[in-house]
Amino acid sequence: MTSNFCVVLPEEIVEDMWRTHVSAKDFDRELGFALCDVNGKILRGSICEGDECRIPGEKIEFCLVGKTIGFFHSHIDSEPVPSLQDLEYGYSTGIRFECIAGLGDWDEEIVCYDLSVAKDELERIDKILDEIENIRDKYGIRSPMDILSMGFERYLKYKEEVEPLEHELDRVYERALEKLIAEGSCEI
Repeated sequence: MTSNFCVVLPEEIVEDMWRTHVSAKDFDRELGFALCDVNGKILRGSICEGDECRIPGEKIEFCLVGKTIGFFHSHIDSEPVPSLQDLEYGYSTGIRFECIAGLGDWDEEIVCYDLSVAKDELERIDKILDEIENIRDKYGIRSPMDILSMGFERYLKYKEEVEPLEHELDRVYERALEKLIAEGSCEI
């Protein structure tokens, strides 16, 4: 492990993470909050819930005071491993780390990830997602219904362009996860 954000997180933030995760399970809704650096002290941003917390999501409140340096959110029915969307959102917003609560091997756990460890992979993920978005724009795809109405020949052309990128995206995401877990994660 190269970075250990777990060591610098104040005890009250860790306690807030656990309380928030328990509440998320009780309400069966994802909960989370930004982690804010205010004059060298790490504080919690306001709690978001449900769709507001989905990452990526434009409703997650960044820090109203200080600088957003990280995010915490709960995975109420899965492992505390960042999804592709979690990583892409973290990279695109410039945060340093993400902490995720979820179902561990034996019990509930919170794991924090230093995103700088997988910087090259995260840059490539961002570029691939941009390329896929450009192809979708080219074919006028804004929703799954657009794919259903595009006609078979046009769909095959679209699929021929986007499928190699989707496969590469999967491979790069797996490499990013391997690096993050091996070199840039710490458990609270």
